[in-house]
Amino acid sequence: MDGNQNPSLVIVGSNPTEITIIDGSVAQLVRAVPSYGKGRKFESCHCYQSLSIKVSQHQINIFRSWKDLVMNLNYNRIRVPSGSVIMNVTPRRYGVAIRNGDMIGLCNIVEHLRQREKRQDIKIHIEDGTIHKADFRFQFRDFLMQHTDYLSNEPGGMILDNLYIWNYRRDAGDYVKIKNPHPQKKKICITPVFDAQYNKFRNWSIDNTQKFIDQYSIPEFDEYEKVFCGIVTPSELNYRGFVISKDFIENLNHVMESEIYIGGDTGMSHFAGSLDPYPKTLIYYLHENWQKINGEAPLHYKSNATILNYV
Repeated sequence: MDGNQNPSLVIVGSNPTEITIIDGSVAQLVRAVPSYGKGRKFESCHCYQSLSIKVSQHQINIFRSWKDLVMNLNYNRIRVPSGSVIMNVTPRRYGVAIRNGDMIGLCNIVEHLRQREKRQDIKIHIEDGTIHKADFRFQFRDFLMQHTDYLSNEPGGMILDNLYIWNYRRDAGDYVKIKNPHPQKKKICITPVFDAQYNKFRNWSIDNTQKFIDQYSIPEFDEYEKVFCGIVTPSELNYRGFVISKDFIENLNHVMESEIYIGGDTGMSHFAGSLDPYPKTLIYYLHENWQKINGEAPLHYKSNATILNYV
């Protein structure tokens, strides 16, 4: 070991099926997973105490990088102290800008920890500086604070840092439930994606969006209220009987009241899928690449939704 370096979390051990994590020590990752190559070090993640976990040879084979290994370990490493716990997500320690879907993912972590620890006094505090700068994201954080008990307005004494939300979800599963106080109505909500700033393949085409509008504009759905939710409303579309709604909070309420929801790979779809009860019909229209990053697919999609793909 090189005593001059001091990352916060490293992996040591010669047995590739048993990984020991030691806080404040240094070792080469090659000792734990020989296939990684000489000289790689694991120095990205904070651990509150030392622990050991077992992984299968299959899991080792699918670790494509040291970062993927960090992600996989997140599910195992969070240790919750006794007493009421508020976990802080801060810009100094988290390192990425949180969007709406990420907030649902954080709520999912809280619910998983509550069920794992068999206690309800675990919450999360999301600092302003951690949220990606847009008014509707702060509105959503405040909405979740008012309508769920997952978020705390006050900071706590535990830092939740360097956490890969969607890999935690991939390993732990889907737990979050957001109580829906609204009775369902004969309402159809379409929430498209036109302005994704990353993973731009998530953006819908005009032609495919028009097909959804046309599909729900036939006489069979004449009794339904129809809402097209979103800030971006292309002029090329014929909205037919759909009313355009650009107000974010109103759109949250539209989704909660809807019987039929059609959405893309966005925070609104994570929200819709996490509702209890959720819309009777949930349809997610996702690019075929979603299968490659399905740790980020809408919450509970395996149990309550239909996935449609485009190329």
